[in-house]
Amino acid sequence: MTSITAKKRKVFIQNWGGGDYSDCLIDACPYLSMGTINDHLIEIDDIPEYPSSLYLAHEEICNYTCTFCTSRVTWKKEPLEVRQAGYEAITEKLRPVLPHIKRISAHGRGELFTAKGILKTLSEWKPLASAEECSASLETNGSLFDAEHWKQIENLGQYNLRVAITVTSFDDYTYKLLSGTTLSVQQVIDNLHFVKSLREKGIINHLEIASVVQERNFWQMPDFARRCIEEFGADTVRLRPYLVHGSGDFIRDWFTDMRSATHPYREEYRQIMQDPIFQNPKVLDWGGGRDSQTTDLLTFLMQHDRKKAVKFALKELAEWPFRKVKRAAKKLLGR
Repeated sequence: MTSITAKKRKVFIQNWGGGDYSDCLIDACPYLSMGTINDHLIEIDDIPEYPSSLYLAHEEICNYTCTFCTSRVTWKKEPLEVRQAGYEAITEKLRPVLPHIKRISAHGRGELFTAKGILKTLSEWKPLASAEECSASLETNGSLFDAEHWKQIENLGQYNLRVAITVTSFDDYTYKLLSGTTLSVQQVIDNLHFVKSLREKGIINHLEIASVVQERNFWQMPDFARRCIEEFGADTVRLRPYLVHGSGDFIRDWFTDMRSATHPYREEYRQIMQDPIFQNPKVLDWGGGRDSQTTDLLTFLMQHDRKKAVKFALKELAEWPFRKVKRAAKKLLGR
């Protein structure tokens, strides 16, 4: 746990705690984008000996290679066996802390059911506080959330349990493309029905189904949101905006973000988001209905890849006379 001095804490609160958020990336913060930041501010007078909350997201392991993932690009480059040794050391060091934890959550930077150490920690959690005082929050892609895998951590069902499952699309082709998997979306759909059964039994207390809205799937979002609520019983549907994260293919990154004011699909996207389903209180649009901060393509390339920007500009200049002639010909022919 990181501690801060009273002086530093005062400066931190003055600069960030309800004051100046000008340095924040608004697209990465749903509280800022939806205008609810003040509802989430907290004050801490004394730093306790043990934390009451534990967030587990240290195991960088996933069975997907999602095209929109902002975590994988920051993963450590060490061999898996080296990282695994580190994960095991963390698992051991957490054991003395676990009894004092009242709120535990995982994962967010990988896939929960492929993270053996995190699953072990969750399975061993026996808080000193009463079950009514404790809560757990799980985030997963849902590919392995079936009855067999659930048995590993079914002890969490005695606490206030929230589950968030990210699904890119219910269309098989789109799902495979965006998730970077050969797994059929039908397996995830089957798992969602299993998760729904846990929700109906009260084992899961809140079910959220999430998606990352982008060029490839935005037109599916009205039907996606309805299906999440009507078929799978989602308490909330979280629609997270795509964040340009530097995948290396900056032109693709730019094109994926159709919330940009200069994107060719921007108006179509805005029309899609007028669907009445998005007024349902269960649907949370983390984009806040705003245009993104992504600039026009040439400026974007200049910011991220100057060589590509120069090539792009030269190509545009070379093709401009031909476009001008083509437009004149169409006008002349009355088309």
